[in-house]
Amino acid sequence: MPVPQVAETIPGTLTATLGAGALARSRGAFVAWAGLVALVATAASLSYGISPLYSSNQNQYFLHGLARAGVGWLRDDWLAKTADPTPVFSTLVAITQRYLHPALFYVEYVLLVGVYFTALISITLSVVDLTNVRGKLVAYLAVLLGMHSALLANLSLEMIGLDVRAVLTNGVAGQYILGPYLQPSAFGVLLMASVALFRGGRARLAAIVAALAAVVHPTYLLSAALLVCAYMLVTFKETRSPGPALWIGLAALAPVLPILGYVYLTFRPSSPESVALAQSILVHDRLPHHLLIEWWLIFPAYVQIALVIGGIVAVRRAPRLFPVLLVCAAAVAVLTAVQALSGSLGLALVFPWRLSVVLVPICSSVLAARVVSWIWDRRVAGRGNRERILVLGSAVTVLLLAVAGALSTRLASEDNAVDSSVPMMNFVRETRARGDLYFIPLSLERFRLYTATPVFVDRKSIPYRDVEVVQWRERFTAGRAVDLLNDPALSCEAVGRLAAQWGLTHAVLRRGTSDGRCPVLQRLYEDRDYGVYRVVRR
Repeated sequence: MPVPQVAETIPGTLTATLGAGALARSRGAFVAWAGLVALVATAASLSYGISPLYSSNQNQYFLHGLARAGVGWLRDDWLAKTADPTPVFSTLVAITQRYLHPALFYVEYVLLVGVYFTALISITLSVVDLTNVRGKLVAYLAVLLGMHSALLANLSLEMIGLDVRAVLTNGVAGQYILGPYLQPSAFGVLLMASVALFRGGRARLAAIVAALAAVVHPTYLLSAALLVCAYMLVTFKETRSPGPALWIGLAALAPVLPILGYVYLTFRPSSPESVALAQSILVHDRLPHHLLIEWWLIFPAYVQIALVIGGIVAVRRAPRLFPVLLVCAAAVAVLTAVQALSGSLGLALVFPWRLSVVLVPICSSVLAARVVSWIWDRRVAGRGNRERILVLGSAVTVLLLAVAGALSTRLASEDNAVDSSVPMMNFVRETRARGDLYFIPLSLERFRLYTATPVFVDRKSIPYRDVEVVQWRERFTAGRAVDLLNDPALSCEAVGRLAAQWGLTHAVLRRGTSDGRCPVLQRLYEDRDYGVYRVVRR
């Protein structure tokens, strides 16, 4: 059949099946829904604040993908050759970089923000009916965006020294879903979407979506498993039959099996001694703020625990949501207690408390909706002027939050552009060559991706295979011994030893740590903050 006839047949068949009116309504509903999601995603992303490429964790998680995409000489970097902890995310980065455009990293982030807020709003509205009064819904959306806004984070830090946004919308132990930029943890929005789907009666799809979060970021494996187990328990209770519950488990297992195999084959222990040492390095030296309970179980965490308890009580009449949240919260509490009592480093490294990144924002959102509904019903409803003022005020608030977040994004970009290391990094990027290996101050976490040049080690980016973690600490210890020196003569000697042992070709040193008289360092560039030197082979 010719293509034009096919094109004409498809809408004709749909019209015959659904009826012209139903098709028109479905199209209109889809367009309206897509427009609403786009509007919410844009407003939420602006108000949350977006950090510029490449910020913080992106310097680690983008490395493998950019190296595969052939950016600069990153393929030669030692860390880029280590085991990739997030291969699916790295594939996304490589495809975007090689075949599309880096600007689309921002678009991908905004799409994830849209999924997050759409799911969160859907879950909340299934418990608290705000749609019967349009003004009440607008007020809730303003409060929800305010809770997630960069303005709240910045003001609260400035005024009371506490990031209230993090308390209300992040998980415990410094864990979170969104963050202000694209990274693997942002795909935790699929866990939120999974809860919304299960609440809406799509149990198998919910299990698959939860599994996909773990496919992108394997540290979500335990969180996804807890959610799926909760779905299975609730389904078994509803149906009194094991069949439907088992199908949910199988639906989740199918997409996650490849990543489970990858994790096992790639990160299985090299030896008992090696894995014990690597676990100790990660838990006690590199990630104690995420992994040591005594580090994170402080006042903000207690507030978040109270929010989860309050939120679970608030949804106690929601037939599917309540048992899921209760089972997951209980599982997190039990596993956290087991880790605390046993001191197991292995259990800590699977983040038994990570599911709090879903529990806290859901419970905060439900409680916020309850408060908005209560205030509206008792102080606003039936009072025309107050209703109009509150609706207008809520709309203006959303606009101001978006503007403030956009301003925060602009300021972050400007700060990045005027950072004292930028002139030095521009010089390195313009003069880099195949085979270069740079020693850098350990705090220069942007250097590797900004210059697309291999570095010896930095403080931020780490591997996760046990033997590679041990080697990272060896590099880090050697690098820190040089980084802490302030005497030019001692720095010269230390860099020479490091270059001889590890094959360094260049060094970036802070101004004042080299006086130009070092026989093993030839000055290539210098400004008021940094100097770039070529290592002279003897």
